[in-house]
Order: sequence, then C-alpha cells, then structure tokens
Amino acid sequence: LYEWIGGTSDYGKTAALEALSFVESSGIHVMEHHLVARAVFGALCMGELALASELLDRLRVLAARSRSGRLDMYQYHYLPGWLALLSGDFDAALHHAENSLRIAREAATPVFHQAFDAMVAAYALLALKRVAEAAPYIDMILQTAQHLESPVIEFSGLLLRAAAELTSDDVV
Repeated sequence: LYEWIGGTSDYGKTAALEALSFVESSGIHVMEHHLVARAVFGALCMGELALASELLDRLRVLAARSRSGRLDMYQYHYLPGWLALLSGDFDAALHHAENSLRIAREAATPVFHQAFDAMVAAYALLALKRVAEAAPYIDMILQTAQHLESPVIEFSGLLLRAAAELTSDDVV
C-alpha cells in the first residue's frame, strides 16, 4: 500500500506480487484478499489486462470464501468492471459496476467506493450510447465529490458530464 500511495511506477503491483509469493511459500494467508486486489489494481493501472484477469480469478475464489463477504465481493465486482471497461466489454462493465454498487450500499462502504462504481457504470453507459441512464451516476459522482471536497472525484465527474453532453443533444 505504501508503494501505491507513494506513487511508484507500477502502483505497488510488484510489492503486492512479492508479498503474495511470501503468502504462498509460508502458508500464512493473512490479508491475501487485499494483496491480490492491490496486484489487480496495479496490473490494471499498467494496462496488463491478462495479468489482471488471471489475478481476478484468484480474487473471486478468495471473495467467495471470505468472512467479510460483502466487502470483498464489492471489491471483486468493482475490479472486473474496470477490466471489462478497459477491454471494451461495456455490457459486462455495467453489470459488474451495478453489482458492486448494490453490494457497496448493502455493506455501507464509504461513499467514495460507491463513486468509483458510479464512474465505471457511467463510462460504460456512455460507451453504449445510453446517455440518459448515465446521468444519475454522474450526478452521484459530483455529489460525492462535493460532499468529500475531492477535486479528483469532481474532475472525473465533470469529464463524464462533458462526455455525456458531447454525446447527446440533451443537456445532462
């Protein structure tokens, strides 16, 4: 996590993979779900979609047997939604984003998690030319940004709003 926050060039992917190697060799499976998720995140950030897909298979198994199932399933659906988005499978991205958002709400995750799900859903809907359906997600992103006073989330929401307005004759 330090390497991800510190802005290393691979977003902490290498550190997470090294830690997972230790988990496997030692048999001590502490924070394995978190480490796999970090490695997936790093792979997605680096555009290594095949590695991300391989790691997601492992994450799905871990999430299914987790004691904190809803939280882990939220993250499981968010990450393959992002992978599907990057792969151009917008229907799958939307499916995963909606599942992740539903689970995030049920698990009462922090609102920024829900905003990330809304971003994936909005991008997918815009790619599918379903602009009107993207509007509530964009509104949610902007409301969350305002609530958290987050310029990064606000910028993402404004980019999505601009894309929606450029895609449609209707004002979103």
